[in-house]
Amino acid sequence: MASETRNISESLKLDGAQKQKASTISTHANTLFGEIMESLDDNQRAQMLRLIRDKTIEVVPSNVFTRKEKESEEDEWVRTLAQKAFEANCIKCERKDHNSCELKCALINMSVPMIHEETEDCPYRVLYDADGNFIRD
Repeated sequence: MASETRNISESLKLDGAQKQKASTISTHANTLFGEIMESLDDNQRAQMLRLIRDKTIEVVPSNVFTRKEKESEEDEWVRTLAQKAFEANCIKCERKDHNSCELKCALINMSVPMIHEETEDCPYRVLYDADGNFIRD
């Protein structure tokens, strides 16, 4: 465990009190592990040793994953907002001047797929015929 503590201290650039705490935690973890191993029967001990041999624990700076998770989470929020804005504004929209619509500009800049690709009208306007059926193009 001493080498793991050193690796953790170096990778996280711990010094002083933090380095001491990491060392203390390592000592307690090592003691606990020894006590657990002593309480196991031979089969359980062998299984535990196989798990330890086959699995690796790495200390990785959290910002590597946090950044990707946060971006993914933010993308999901943006998709939700775009969907809600679309549902509230574009379905049965009767706006005359669609070129002044800020939502249309935002949806285009966010690369939200258009309902109607080639149209003189707003590409996000949802149109219905007299029977209430959705008009694709």
